[in-house]
Amino acid sequence: MNNLFKSNEVLEFSSGIMSAWNRSVEGILEACHLLIKAKALLKNDEFQSLNIPFSKRTVNRLLSIGNYPFFATHVSHLPQSWGTLYVLSRLDVNEFQAAIKKGSIYPGMTRNEANYLLLEKAVSRQRKETQNMIKVVSIYVKNDDDAELVLKKLKSIPKSDNFYIDNNSYANRVDRLNSKRIKSASKKGRKKAIDAIYHFRFEKLKDLRANQNLTVKSANRKFNETWGEVADFIEAGKRSMIDFPFSENAENMIDTTLSCIGSDKTEFDFIRECFECM
Repeated sequence: MNNLFKSNEVLEFSSGIMSAWNRSVEGILEACHLLIKAKALLKNDEFQSLNIPFSKRTVNRLLSIGNYPFFATHVSHLPQSWGTLYVLSRLDVNEFQAAIKKGSIYPGMTRNEANYLLLEKAVSRQRKETQNMIKVVSIYVKNDDDAELVLKKLKSIPKSDNFYIDNNSYANRVDRLNSKRIKSASKKGRKKAIDAIYHFRFEKLKDLRANQNLTVKSANRKFNETWGEVADFIEAGKRSMIDFPFSENAENMIDTTLSCIGSDKTEFDFIRECFECM
């Protein structure tokens, strides 16, 4: 009787989550809150058996959205995309409220714009880390190309904890330079994310040929059967994916494939690493 009751609970939660899902911003939040409730009430194996089309990583992100305390009071400002909501859930209360007040968070907000907020956070952190340091040198340049040339020369100096090279100190050009860095980091980060997927395929094909004594053709067929979503992604072509518009669908496609190969990183994680190294 207890097993039957638990099965009914699983069915009810599954039905409720899918009924609310993608209906609206309120629906997405409702689905996230139902996931939180289901995780609290169901046993682990029952929770895993929920009939919902989400990967484990996606479920964890939806739980993060549901646990974020500032969405409920700002629903009218929120974008209708769970991916964008997840990025916003990584802002602290002051950053979130400042973005709301500024109008940066609005119903039509894209995931790229949300990622930009996080990268701005990284810029702000850099400034705070250096605010108590003494500036001993100022270099003034006439254009951004000269600024980039100077930066390359300065970055060739061995790193030290005793000094920091500020690449955001160009008077009225700070925003332009940061925008240029973000665009560059976005493309480099996407390339690294895609390279990780191709590397996974390379290693799996090598293992299949070595361990199962398969021909190249047979190994490819086996790979496509086992990791169909990864094969579909690769079939789209590496170059076309790098140049693909930075849209919500493109990022979701890459993140889904990264999840399939067991990566603990998202495309944005790769982008952020590139940004912080620039």
